[in-house]
Amino acid sequence: MMVEAVPVRVLLPSGQVAYEASLLPGTSVEELLMKIRQAGDFGPWLSLVLGSQKLSSATTLGSLKLNAQDVFYLIQQPFEPKVKVLLLGGSMAGKTALQSTFSSGQFVGNYEYPASIGVDFQTAILTEGGNRARMQVWDTPGNERLHSITMCFLRGAHMVMFVFSQQRRQSLREAEHLLRMAEGKYDTRVVRCLVGTHGDLDDLEVTEDEVARLAEELNCTYHLISCRRPAAVDEVFSSCLRRYLELYGNPEDAPRGADPDGKRCSCQIM
Repeated sequence: MMVEAVPVRVLLPSGQVAYEASLLPGTSVEELLMKIRQAGDFGPWLSLVLGSQKLSSATTLGSLKLNAQDVFYLIQQPFEPKVKVLLLGGSMAGKTALQSTFSSGQFVGNYEYPASIGVDFQTAILTEGGNRARMQVWDTPGNERLHSITMCFLRGAHMVMFVFSQQRRQSLREAEHLLRMAEGKYDTRVVRCLVGTHGDLDDLEVTEDEVARLAEELNCTYHLISCRRPAAVDEVFSSCLRRYLELYGNPEDAPRGADPDGKRCSCQIM
């Protein structure tokens, strides 16, 4: 017995035709959305509306009992990922100032932040290329005896920033040590960068040439900034977010095991 195909017509909210075909009644909404993605340049998050009802992905065309006048409307939902950003570096590298300036949009106080003894995160919304991202920025302690523990927070990270003070060459060495120590402990597509802080201070020991050489050797990007300039701090995160969107344009491609809702790693720092 021959199964009669179901005529399908999908429109954008503007009325423009997004997709038109005849499909088997057993075709699910999820399969239909896959065909629509293949046929046109649409974003990763799509849904279908019939009348006033948003259809579930498991719904089949046959169950909808469509007539010739029925049309679907395609809704493109914005891609708003939750991005876990981990800041690693030695003591007094500028991690807390970097986190605070980015999340608040302003530099508060001075560089005399107390040394971090625990792990803390702050959240801020960043918009890049029309995409909003919820950036969850984790500050970690720089004390060397805690480095092996802080490595467990790499789980589910999308970006790792290795932070150092441009005032101290030893701080750059500590960032390099942590970068090498972290190898193999995160998804291979994690966005990594070196971030040099304190660029507004005098007597800088670290030169841009040596940072550029190290970044090339370690196959990562670098930024030299002052946390007193919020626009420069935002550009660090925006640059990394652009790279993230290139790698994870589809949310399903993001690393598994992320902590999108702020659930902490089972490791504890006492």
